[in-house]
Amino acid sequence: VRTISAVAPSTGAAATTTLLLSEPLSHPHTANVATFGGPPAPAMDMRAEVALLSSNVRVVSAAAALPASDSPGTDGAAAPAAAGGEPHGCVVIVAGNSTGRMADVELSACGQAASGRAALSFLRLLPIDPAAGPVNALPHGGRGVTNETSTASDGSSDGDGGATAAAANPSVVASCAVAFSHAGGLFVRGGGGADGRVRVSSSAVYMTRGAPAFAVSSPGARGNGGGADLLRNLGLGTAWDDSVSQSGRRPPATFELPDGAGGAVAGNVAGGAEGAGFLLGGPPCGASSDVPFEFDSNSAHSNLVGVWLRSSAASRAAGCTLLSNTSVYLSWDLGVGTTGGIGTDVELHNVSVADSKHAGLLLLRSGRMHDEAEVRSLPHLRGHRRRRSRMGRSK
Repeated sequence: VRTISAVAPSTGAAATTTLLLSEPLSHPHTANVATFGGPPAPAMDMRAEVALLSSNVRVVSAAAALPASDSPGTDGAAAPAAAGGEPHGCVVIVAGNSTGRMADVELSACGQAASGRAALSFLRLLPIDPAAGPVNALPHGGRGVTNETSTASDGSSDGDGGATAAAANPSVVASCAVAFSHAGGLFVRGGGGADGRVRVSSSAVYMTRGAPAFAVSSPGARGNGGGADLLRNLGLGTAWDDSVSQSGRRPPATFELPDGAGGAVAGNVAGGAEGAGFLLGGPPCGASSDVPFEFDSNSAHSNLVGVWLRSSAASRAAGCTLLSNTSVYLSWDLGVGTTGGIGTDVELHNVSVADSKHAGLLLLRSGRMHDEAEVRSLPHLRGHRRRRSRMGRSK
């Protein structure tokens, strides 16, 4: 365990911040921005991530004991008070036209092992009635209006018998931390409507077991099904649940987005996972503002697989899946792969892969042997050192 004894900011064109520790570190930690040749000159940020896991606003499961490997002294993390040893902690759920707005909140030892209940869940968020008071804010017939007012055909109300448009659900998670979850960090199920999207930004999920750190299910299309905006988040240490048999199962991804997120996925980092950093159902090639979601400027490192690329409903309709503006490094197996095969063409745009142990790219196309398939790299693919690229066909 090291204590930050001082913070020393600097000024000037190359302003940096230096953390002074109570004693030297035992192991070397590389912190640099690697650059490679080619126009435009690409760069890969390999500096260590920093996240604050503690807060004076805490949601803690007193009866959910941490596994021994997560106790203080192993990785320096502060374990919450625990008694009884039950790996079934509390869960926080926001559903329908309820609103959850969290900032600078710590959730420790939450989630419920083997049940799939994440520490924090947003389920089918709906637009809200601006006139609804705290007591009457529950949905009436699932339409999100107060009990005392008349409603329009779309379920909206002005509180006085006339019809008004419902407002977008303002749910947000900002600068929060989820640590030592027993069954995933943040789970979002879409399908509630266009204005039922939650914004998750600048938050960290550390050491979650048995389920993804960030997961979005059934987001629907942009402007249709809600889902989530995931911006500048960090997921570290997503691992198996050792208490459950893993026979025939795959390890959870840090960011699990099998059909996108319904919104923007940008500036996120996935590191240290026993499975994939990102399990991604990619957007269609030539993506624009009317496609289901955006995936931009995300990074994966120190995972078994950096990005497990799959097709989404939108990319299958277009016949081409896009992966863009993504950097992957220090993967134990594959940098970018389509394990099991992908049923569309693939376009790689500004993708950088470095230091993969086995293969930088392994793109397998599912289908018949005589089906045509294409992989495009625009403007170019960048690889470094041990990168190997393989393209083949999966039956």
